[in-house]
Amino acid sequence: MPALKSNMMKKGGGAASRPPCKAMTRTGCLMLLLVPLLAGCFPWREPERPTYYTTLEAAREKAGEATHVRLYNAGISEWPEALDGLPHLQHLSLRRNPLTSVAGVGRLKSLHWLDLGECGLGELPGEIGDLDRLAVLYLNDNRLGGLPPELGRLAALQYLNLDRNKLTALPAELGALGAVKWLRLNRNELTALPAELAGMTAMRRLYLRANRLAVVPEAIRGMTGLTDLVLGQNKLEALPSWLPELAELVHLDLDDNGLTSVSDVLGSMTHLTLLRLERNPLSQEEKQRLKEALPDCHIVF
Repeated sequence: MPALKSNMMKKGGGAASRPPCKAMTRTGCLMLLLVPLLAGCFPWREPERPTYYTTLEAAREKAGEATHVRLYNAGISEWPEALDGLPHLQHLSLRRNPLTSVAGVGRLKSLHWLDLGECGLGELPGEIGDLDRLAVLYLNDNRLGGLPPELGRLAALQYLNLDRNKLTALPAELGALGAVKWLRLNRNELTALPAELAGMTAMRRLYLRANRLAVVPEAIRGMTGLTDLVLGQNKLEALPSWLPELAELVHLDLDDNGLTSVSDVLGSMTHLTLLRLERNPLSQEEKQRLKEALPDCHIVF
């Protein structure tokens, strides 16, 4: 009899013949349902990618749909009035076009992203401040000697690139750009920053390489969330005592200045992970003091 019972079990009788979910725990049944999902049995959809229109003609044909227009190096010398007919335009690149003016840009109210780099621009119209949705603005590699104060009205701006212009000063109104996280001002002719820039409290990355700064601008003291600060190739001979207050700073570039003593200020900045000090007249003793004070920081002398 025991043998007969055993055979019945092997043939699917008894407990072994019950439906799987009755014989298994609730957790086991749930796993049976999840396995196909985790194994990728359901169809995968590629994320939608915007269509980039590379001619004005093509964009005009789809005026109701065109959101991204890229007119790179297209030989455009005057502001394209046809852009006014693109009501949903969000992303515009006019990089490397010999524009004499960008008057009319303020009418593109839907813009989130604007690239006017390498256009030879000598000035900007105040109407650029009307772009209240703009988050990214490239103005690098132009001939800008100044900026309109209306730029301070770009409340949504998060990234501003002004590298390689001819800026000697910045308008105090830029301090109202409370959303900017990344500001690039490399290779200009700045000797100072307005005190009002301390209001740019969202700032995370500030680049001031190759300007004419003789002191670290006091405005930077208010940018307490800074993680990256670049002050290389300036005319610094000393560091301010408040610099360690930038407690989030991890990357600090002081390359190619006139610094002779830094350990008294930088020695307490143990949160630094990268410190550039090459091409400064630091003594070997000073270098050794700094290495001992910041053993976990990669220091480049």
